[in-house]
Amino acid sequence: MDDVLKSVGFCAVYVLLMSLSCVLCDSLEVEEKESIDRFKLEGKIDLFLAGKNKDWVVHARVFVDGGDYVGLLKSDGSFVISGLPSGSYVVEVSHPAFIFDAVRVDITSKGKIRARKVNYLQPNQVKSQTYPLFIQERQKTKYFQDREQWKVIDFLFNPMVKLNVVESNRLLI
Repeated sequence: MDDVLKSVGFCAVYVLLMSLSCVLCDSLEVEEKESIDRFKLEGKIDLFLAGKNKDWVVHARVFVDGGDYVGLLKSDGSFVISGLPSGSYVVEVSHPAFIFDAVRVDITSKGKIRARKVNYLQPNQVKSQTYPLFIQERQKTKYFQDREQWKVIDFLFNPMVKLNVVESNRLLI
């Protein structure tokens, strides 16, 4: 019985020490994170295809690095994403009806911001972009393909039709 009480006491002390070390480690991480300089990313999105209809702003979101940081648009299409540490980020605009080009933004430790369009096929090809960002839609999203129209040529080049024409000519000869 005495051994059981000792083992329970050791377990309780162990759990207490582990929880205390976790609390201390978390407080150290918070202090480290607060010492890092944070910057803000600004830009504007404009839709020419939407015309005067401003309802598109409600459905649009700005994602930095695939959703690590998210920004919402104001009624005029502008956005501000605060709290970014220095580094390189990919900024994407998500909207259900329109497709936008992605932009790579580099923030130096001194706060200088450089923007360029992302080209996944040719990464060495760099197209600079102005800052604050100005992003326009590339095209409307197509969820369905248009149905291919029936043509007489498709009927004539059908292998079964060709075979029937050859066989009918053979019977006539």
